[in-house]
Amino acid sequence: MVSSVTDWKLINAWPFDVPLPDHLLVDVGGGTPLFLHYDKPVTAADKKLMWVGTGEKARFYLEEQPNPAYTHFHRLKSPTPDAGHGGAPGAEGYWLIHAAVRPFNSPMSGGDVEPGVDFNFMPTKASAANRGGATPPLPASATQWKWQVDWPFNAPLPEHEWLDLGNDQILFLQYDKPVSAPGKELIYFGMGIRGRFCAGEEPGPAFTHFHRFDAPTAGAGHGGAPRC
Repeated sequence: MVSSVTDWKLINAWPFDVPLPDHLLVDVGGGTPLFLHYDKPVTAADKKLMWVGTGEKARFYLEEQPNPAYTHFHRLKSPTPDAGHGGAPGAEGYWLIHAAVRPFNSPMSGGDVEPGVDFNFMPTKASAANRGGATPPLPASATQWKWQVDWPFNAPLPEHEWLDLGNDQILFLQYDKPVSAPGKELIYFGMGIRGRFCAGEEPGPAFTHFHRFDAPTAGAGHGGAPRC
């Protein structure tokens, strides 16, 4: 079974040494993080969520940046949180993708930020490991790197927003009420991977739920007939 360094919980102390005080991160298996990024330290009672995201463990080289949506590299070890941005060529760490959950203004992005992938979040310019090396191109995104309610399911799930990261991966936000409802509160955020409803094809133990693309109602989309 795939293990979780964080025991499937959101924590502040992983994977960076020193920790980032305004982040909570969970290892969803194999060292893949999902994270919440707030405007203040996670201990602050009045903190507000700004970004959610994921990352890929790699080295600080152009060729190992997953694609241009992963704008920021943070080293595994640094003397302070701010000192962990970028680093020497080949330093080990995570390339991170940040998706804003609401409109706001942040100096970390150079000004106004709209909901969706933040392509201006603290870019760190890496060097190439080899002559002519380059970052892989940006994949196609069915949601144009924005949050959408009416994709990918027919019928849509009214309390969800989805963001297509390309390469069969998605991020989602799930609220306690429909997305259009005033006063809704975020209760889950997560990652999904496209696949078939077949035993043994689950990405890992954290991926507990399968939802079909097409169903007569939102509630009828859970599971379905095997497609193996």
